[in-house]
Amino acid sequence: MIKRVTYDQFRAWLESFRPGQIVGRPSSSCGCPLSTYTGYRATYSAGPQKFAYLTPMNFHGIIVTKLPRWAYRFMCAVDDCEWKGLKKITASRALKLLEECK
Repeated sequence: MIKRVTYDQFRAWLESFRPGQIVGRPSSSCGCPLSTYTGYRATYSAGPQKFAYLTPMNFHGIIVTKLPRWAYRFMCAVDDCEWKGLKKITASRALKLLEECK
């Protein structure tokens, strides 16, 4: 499992797919392209501010790392796709969203 998330490595991973290939699903902690890439589930803490963490998929309660700002924005952008009626995220859409979140 990859524990550290870098923009360039994640971008290269997305670029390794065909543009129309499905790389994730919105509003799914296991289906987000970032979760698929890292092998970790995205979770959110309740509090005065929203923070996103990656937790191992088999150990829901263990906080591993706080996400970089671009990664948090990317996850939110992916989740917003569901409001637009999209059920699947293609590699080309994920790359576009990632660029907007840099």
